[in-house]
Amino acid sequence: MKRLLLTLPLLVGLTACGGTPTPEPAYEPADYSYLPKVKLNVADIEINDSWAARGAKGHLEQLSPLQPRDALSNMAHERLITGGNHGKAAFEPVDASILRGARTYDAHFAVRVSFSNDNGDKLGEVPIEVSRSVPARDDTDASTRIALYNLVRDAMSDMNVELEYQLRRKMKDMLQSTSATAPEPEKVESEDLGSPGLPVGVLKPPAP
Repeated sequence: MKRLLLTLPLLVGLTACGGTPTPEPAYEPADYSYLPKVKLNVADIEINDSWAARGAKGHLEQLSPLQPRDALSNMAHERLITGGNHGKAAFEPVDASILRGARTYDAHFAVRVSFSNDNGDKLGEVPIEVSRSVPARDDTDASTRIALYNLVRDAMSDMNVELEYQLRRKMKDMLQSTSATAPEPEKVESEDLGSPGLPVGVLKPPAP
């Protein structure tokens, strides 16, 4: 009898550990509204959301709870505003991929912001890109989703910094002040906007 009683706690512990999988944490939506606005000296902003992966081999972005293309589009909508009376700016994702390396998940995000006058003549173009990698420790569905979530979050943090830095560095004449006395932004046009993008916070894989 004593021997049986001693084994019961062990059996209960094994059931609790391996019986019911630990639920995944909730993925929070993107919110870049707290970041400084980037006011462009144009009357319209066109946000293109037509990027798609070329070929399926190695691509993992479709597995992420937070699609990189949507995160980039969301950033443009929340941070780029108009302040001019003429001309147009165009925001276009060039790359929004996550690839599986030998032992890593590799993200490469690239966008292009171009400017033109009312006649359609090109005034300038600013390429912006960032890259990040994280270790691929295992291939369980939950751990992969969480790793990709954090990878997108961190890469987008870099992209938000680069967006403002590169625009100020290469197209300073096309930027305006965002002080309280500056004019209110005008309407922003968009094309094929996807679902909300990036979440906030770091998630850890569930315990085994």
